[in-house]
Amino acid sequence: MITIKKKNTSTIFDSVVQSGQKAAAIQKIEHSEDKLLERLAGLFGSGFTQRMDGLANNSVDVFDLKHITLNEIFGGGLPKGCIVEIFGKEGTGKTTLCLQILASILHSDPSLKSYYINAESVINYKFFRYMLGETASRCYIGQFAEAEKVMDLILELACDKKVNVIVLDSIAGLFTKSSLENSLGDSSIASLARVLSGALSPISKVLADNGVTLILTNQLRNKISTFGAFGNPEQTCGGNAIRFFSSVRLELTRIGMNTKDDEIISAKIRFKAVKQRFALPFQERVLDLNFGKGFEPVSDLVNIAIEQSIIQKNGSWFGFESQNLCQGKENLIILLKENTQLQDKIYELVMSKLCLQK
Repeated sequence: MITIKKKNTSTIFDSVVQSGQKAAAIQKIEHSEDKLLERLAGLFGSGFTQRMDGLANNSVDVFDLKHITLNEIFGGGLPKGCIVEIFGKEGTGKTTLCLQILASILHSDPSLKSYYINAESVINYKFFRYMLGETASRCYIGQFAEAEKVMDLILELACDKKVNVIVLDSIAGLFTKSSLENSLGDSSIASLARVLSGALSPISKVLADNGVTLILTNQLRNKISTFGAFGNPEQTCGGNAIRFFSSVRLELTRIGMNTKDDEIISAKIRFKAVKQRFALPFQERVLDLNFGKGFEPVSDLVNIAIEQSIIQKNGSWFGFESQNLCQGKENLIILLKENTQLQDKIYELVMSKLCLQK
């Protein structure tokens, strides 16, 4: 059987007609989409629905912490409008880290303010004043331990938008109204977890709408049972709601000590992002916690600048942009602390090379 192929008789005019029909169809679809968006705006408010292609290049607003490693593990800086949980065993620098974060944020902008909620009933005001420095006048502090009152306070602060960062230290120090009213020995299982579960949902929404960041510190406790040898025997206090609503969860672990003349001067702290919505998760970094001083940002800047070849090392001499700066790493750290312009220049170069600038 002979098959006869039909000759393609389509002309340029036909292709123009087809393209015109396609353009008309696309225009009709876009018109119907615009009407849909108008109808949704009338029902739920303007800005409720947006096109995804218009949001693809939007970056997350962050607070620059002026600390390379902390910026890196947070994904470019402390994100705004979300919940951040910092947890670990005792003596790992959780409170010190929170104070250092507050000091960096408040120092960057004179209009910013913060609120520190102390739920552990003990506070070293002299250390707090030292860590906050001249920004202490813009950090408010309140001592609350009843979970219901603390959640109401956080919601009120987030709605009012008078503060930009809220710190709750810590979840393990909270107690519920029911546990306070009960006698010792009465069962109040999971009462704190129920309070947090009901409160964090509206709080997270208000934080996101107003661009307020909530930092929660938490402790580790042993589980009642891990079915023998299976699973991690440790978990955070307060139930699962915190890990669900947190955008970033940072685990701090002490992995060693640094000594000088047989005297312990600092601790090696490992940072691990066990949950991270704004950068790669499970990143690990190690920083030295200098007792009474915190995590040294200039020493961290020098180490990373040397790794990235921004600062050149030639024997015991260190140079920058083909010029010798000084001899010895300690002298270089002192030099950068005194010369803030040079420090800021190296900081910007490191941030740019690590692609951490937003």
